[in-house]
Amino acid sequence: MLNSYPDGNYFTNLKQYTHAGQGVAVKSGSLLLKIPPDNLSLKHFGILSTTHTLSYAGVIGSPVFHRDSLFCRGIDVYNSNQAEFYNMSIKKILLATRMESRGARNMAQEIMAWMEKRDCSACMASFPYEKDMEDLPWTTPDLILVLGGDGTMLSVVRTLLDLQVPFLGVNLGKVGFLAEVSPLTWKEQLSMVLESGGRISHRMMLEYSIFRKGRKKDTGVAVNELVVSRGELARIISLDLESSQGDLESIRADGLIVSTPTGSTAYCISAGGPLVHPEMQAIILTPVCVFLHDFKPMVMPASESLLLRIGNSTQEAYLTVDGQTGLVLKPGDELRVKRYHVDLQLLMCRDEGFINKLRYKKFFIRG
Repeated sequence: MLNSYPDGNYFTNLKQYTHAGQGVAVKSGSLLLKIPPDNLSLKHFGILSTTHTLSYAGVIGSPVFHRDSLFCRGIDVYNSNQAEFYNMSIKKILLATRMESRGARNMAQEIMAWMEKRDCSACMASFPYEKDMEDLPWTTPDLILVLGGDGTMLSVVRTLLDLQVPFLGVNLGKVGFLAEVSPLTWKEQLSMVLESGGRISHRMMLEYSIFRKGRKKDTGVAVNELVVSRGELARIISLDLESSQGDLESIRADGLIVSTPTGSTAYCISAGGPLVHPEMQAIILTPVCVFLHDFKPMVMPASESLLLRIGNSTQEAYLTVDGQTGLVLKPGDELRVKRYHVDLQLLMCRDEGFINKLRYKKFFIRG
C-alpha cells in the first residue's frame, strides 16, 4: 500500500527515524519526510496524536497506512484501526509460567539464559506471582512473555493487565490463538522481536460486577467471555437483560455468553454465535439452548453497558470467567458488564491475518 502526501510524493516502508529539536525525520528508502515541531503533537510517553500531523504528512490516521510507523522519543507508533507498531527497546522481559508446569519452567530458564547473552534483563514469575513479582529488579517490564497455552495466557493477562505492557505467548498448549510463538522456532521469532519489534493488536476486555441486594459482592475482568449458566441440575435459568438503552429481553435458557471479539472463537462460536474480528470494539451476546424464544445472538457496540438479573424462579446459577473462575449467583443478583478501561496489548511477531489464522486452526473446512 502507498501513502500519499500533499506534495504528490508517495512513501512506503517507513523504517528509520530521528528525533531532535527540529522535529521528526522519517526515512523511506532514499526519501526523507520531515515533520517540524509545530506540526508534531505529542501525548503521554511520546505517542503521536492525529491533531496536526494528519493534515501535514498524511501518516497518522491515514486509511491506507498499513504496516509503516512513525517514531518519537523511543516509541514507535501508528494508529490505524487500533493497530500499533511496537519498536521500543526491549531490555526488561518478564517470563510468566504456571507453577505446576515443569516443562514451561525449564524452557523459561533456557530462554532467560539466551536473552541474557543479548544484554536483556529477564526474570521468571510463576503463578500466582505475588512473591515473584515483589522480587523483580524493575518495577515494570518492557514485555511479558507467557509460556503455556491459551489458558495460561488468560490467567496471566487478568493478573498483570494493569501493567499496560505488551504480552507475547509461547504456545505450549493445543490451540494457540493468543500464544503464537512456536516452541520449536522461538529463537528465530524472539530474535525478530528484539531486533525490530512487531505489531500491537489491541483487544478490548470486559469488566464485571456482581450486586446482591444493592451491594457490590464481587468484581473482575474477562479476556474471552463471561458465562451465566445453570447449576448442577439440568434446569433452565431465567434472565432479565437490560442495556444502557433500556430493556432488552427476558429469556429462559441453559445460559448466556457475554463475550469479547477475542472470545468469539471460543465458547461463543461453539454455541452458535458469530466469529468477530478480534480487533473490533464490540460486545457479543449468545444464548445457550434458549427455551421457547427466538432470541438470536447479538453484536452490540462496546460503548454499551449491560445488566443481567437472575430471575426469582431460578434455583441455582453460576458465573464463569474465561472458563477458569466460578462464582455462585442467587435469585435477584445483578451482573453488570461493561468494557474495561484498559485494553490487552498482544505483540504480533508475525501478522498472518485473522482469516488465515481461522483457516489454519481448521475453522474453515472445505469439502
